[in-house]
Amino acid sequence: MNHARFTVESGRLAGLTVHWAWPDCAPPASGWPLSVVLDEKQYWLAVGAQRQANASSIDPAATGVVVGLGEHTPTWRQRFYTPLLDTRWQTTAPQPVGTGMAAQLQQCLSDIVLPRLHQSVPLDKQRFTLAGHSLAALFVLQALLQGNFGFNRYLLSSPSVWWANFYPLELARYEGCPPSGLGRPDIYISVGEHEQGLTPADLLLSAAHQQQNRQRREQRRMVAGAKELAAILQRRNLGEVHFTVVPDADHGSASAFAWQRLFV
Repeated sequence: MNHARFTVESGRLAGLTVHWAWPDCAPPASGWPLSVVLDEKQYWLAVGAQRQANASSIDPAATGVVVGLGEHTPTWRQRFYTPLLDTRWQTTAPQPVGTGMAAQLQQCLSDIVLPRLHQSVPLDKQRFTLAGHSLAALFVLQALLQGNFGFNRYLLSSPSVWWANFYPLELARYEGCPPSGLGRPDIYISVGEHEQGLTPADLLLSAAHQQQNRQRREQRRMVAGAKELAAILQRRNLGEVHFTVVPDADHGSASAFAWQRLFV
């Protein structure tokens, strides 16, 4: 595997580190597939999945370029993966403090990150994937609904549907238009089986701690909410929607399943 990185030097995201990796072989004639996985932690998990795919693949060039973003402040994810609330949709939640700057990250990706990658390696524009886990999946949802990035596959791993009083579900109901003509995107939504209840590890905790975890997860409705999100997108005909509940997975382990889909 080859690895490289660069730092964004201007704008609201100055100082952001962009990591990328690609197989140690010649690219296909059409260029590399591109997978932008957002969070640096998830990027390294995806790179591990890429190595496994390369080890078992007849054509390692098919796995392509993987990109991740190194968050450089503790509040980075809350600031740049979340949308501004649209009050036309009568949300009952106020804008959470320190959130709502997804548009700045979108601009950084389109104006700085993607052009830099195009200059560095040949890319296949017909095989662009945007992927995110948890809050980062909200950013993926916004990009899907706005349709302004040129991606044709979207992976939402354990999307934080509970954010701002389940605002992402309202976003999915009212934002965006069904695609016309060719190029309907593939949309993959997955969530861990244990994200709305107790995990096996929870059973080792005190009864009070178990109750606390159960209440929090039931309130967030991660499994039911992800299923509802998939149904909304399917009903609106926004792409080919695939929904999976990952067996035996919790919020921390569910993304490993999602990233396997990057290289198939």
